Amino acid sequence: MAKELNFTSAIQIYEGLLDLDLEENEFLEVNYQLGIFNEELKSYQKALAFYQVIIDRIAILKKDNLSRHSKMIGDMAEWRLKTLNWFEAKESEIQRKEQEAQVSN
Repeated sequence: MAKELNFTSAIQIYEGLLDLDLEENEFLEVNYQLGIFNEELKSYQKALAFYQVIIDRIAILKKDNLSRHSKMIGDMAEWRLKTLNWFEAKESEIQRKEQEAQVSN
């Protein structure tokens, strides 16, 4: 419960940061942290949305003008997005197999 409150509070703070005039690196980092916080709360769809914002933003920007830090955040967001999509697919598969097992018993 305390862990959830801490992440919920952090999400509120970081979402407030998005209303500020952030530099590009800061914008990417805030979205990445929001993705991480939502993962911790098992709000996977919200986490995926924050990672997708990063990927979309980097796609719009000229890659040559990105700092090493921004490129790294983009790479990490892509990896987390792929991993979460894989995780959700496997979780659905497990649930389906459990339901099939219950029906056959």
